[in-house]
Amino acid sequence: MIKIAICDDNKSEFNYIAKQIEDYKTMSYVNVKYTYFSNGTELLTQIKSGVFYDLIFLDIIMPDINGIDTAMKIHRYSRITKIIFLTVSSEFAVDSYNVNALDYILKPITAERFAIAIRKFEESRRQFEYETIMIQKKSGVIQIPLYTLCYVEVFDHSIIYHLSDSSIEKCRQSLSEVEDRLKRNSKFFKTHRSYIVNMDYIKRIDIKGITMTNGDVVLLSKSNYKALTDLFLKYKLEGGI
Repeated sequence: MIKIAICDDNKSEFNYIAKQIEDYKTMSYVNVKYTYFSNGTELLTQIKSGVFYDLIFLDIIMPDINGIDTAMKIHRYSRITKIIFLTVSSEFAVDSYNVNALDYILKPITAERFAIAIRKFEESRRQFEYETIMIQKKSGVIQIPLYTLCYVEVFDHSIIYHLSDSSIEKCRQSLSEVEDRLKRNSKFFKTHRSYIVNMDYIKRIDIKGITMTNGDVVLLSKSNYKALTDLFLKYKLEGGI
């Protein structure tokens, strides 16, 4: 499923984008869920509570908090959510790319321009999906895109994969096997003998543990505290490692 947020103080703009999304669903047979927000504060409240969106259509000129500032705050909670800015003026174009926007659409939005933006989003997802981990279960082999993997946990001689849509996959496997695969990707860090986390989904780090964006608390050993905080700060400041 693709989860989309549409944040615009003009309800007619939401209605138009929703119509384009419905047409896209019909033509591509993709399962899409979309949610409307009338301002950035409402959207940020949802994201801070752990709700994840794959794509956000975000108006720039809004009361209370503008789209650029909203995007900057969104990236504190998720660096993989794609943002497409909507605006009546091109004056914010440079600012939009400074916050790693996927696209920048001038209003009024047309079906043709919407289609271009969606193609960009599809391509960005394909690039992420090339990086996967495969797990063997009794039901068969499952391929998990790494960008959907929040953290890995060892429990009762099994490995539990916690995913961004709040689902889990469980299999018999050693953590060392998983670690060998994930250590090739700099976003993953072994916080404890029983946990490996994806830094894209870290909300807060303190001496008691790590709070993930979905609200789960992951153990962090004292010996790893400084290494993780230094690495995470570098990651956030540089937008990647």
